[in-house]
Amino acid sequence: MAFSVEFWNFSKKRNSTKQPTSGSGTTYTSVDLKEECSILNPILKVRVAGMPAPVTIAPVNTFTYCYIGKFNRYYFIEDWIYTPGIWEAHLSIDVLASHKVEIGTTSAYVERSASSYDGTIIDKLYPANTDYDIQYAFLASAYLGVAPSGGAYVVGVINNIAPNAGAVTYYAMTQSQLGDLLGYMFGNDIWNGSGISEISQGLFKSMFNPMQYIVSCMWFPFPMETFSSTSATVYLGYYSTGVSAKVLTSLAHKGYITGTIPTHPQAGTRGSFLNFAPYTDVTLYIPPFGSIPIDTAFLENGHYVYAPYLVDHITGEATIRISICSTSN
Repeated sequence: MAFSVEFWNFSKKRNSTKQPTSGSGTTYTSVDLKEECSILNPILKVRVAGMPAPVTIAPVNTFTYCYIGKFNRYYFIEDWIYTPGIWEAHLSIDVLASHKVEIGTTSAYVERSASSYDGTIIDKLYPANTDYDIQYAFLASAYLGVAPSGGAYVVGVINNIAPNAGAVTYYAMTQSQLGDLLGYMFGNDIWNGSGISEISQGLFKSMFNPMQYIVSCMWFPFPMETFSSTSATVYLGYYSTGVSAKVLTSLAHKGYITGTIPTHPQAGTRGSFLNFAPYTDVTLYIPPFGSIPIDTAFLENGHYVYAPYLVDHITGEATIRISICSTSN
């Protein structure tokens, strides 16, 4: 049974739903199907008698695309084969053009696109190499980098000063002030100021141990001005040392560390998924807390680091809480 087929010299991308304009091509009305062919890849038999001259070459040079109304489908012409009196057109279905209407009304997920993309979707098809890039971002802190010669010593002393932690008063001292206190404790000032003359200085020192009034002494990497604004004379029990130091009004030190985690150098062009594992590893080095690995999944919230810390002046124990957010506000 013969039927009509419209032919075009039509060029398009294989992944496009574009269709040629109906009626703009050349229609042959006496076209047959070759026996035992599929509807997806049919073979058409076009008689030479109905073709324009020169009949032996015209279809090969002219037609690359066709539409079969009987099948309601568009086809690419992959090859023309000539036998005396008949041209055979070998076709392959253009699925996108044939189902353009259905595709246009369908909600679909586009896996890959050259013009638009979602950078948060992981793309494992990108080529990769073994090179790696290490970036450093310095955090802002009030105490990082304080040398042992700086900072302050917190000394707990038993005395009759109004304490804020049981029977102990805590003083903040510089290295020089601590040296003066030790000089008083192990010098002759306690003996001279005791007023005791019945026993010798050696016997007095063997009986009186000034260290019994010292319950703790710890160094903290914080400037002196961060501890207290109140100064007072340090007493060992009943004895005034004559050494002035700051009396702690708070037994905990609060502060925070801030900074910004850098992004992957190719995240702007390839996608923000590169900011996450396994493409990115993040480690925060915060002395004296050490190296703290950061789960890159938290970078979805942002790249700003806010890490408040709390240091106990009595025990020296410290805690830090690391938060990842979008801004410093």
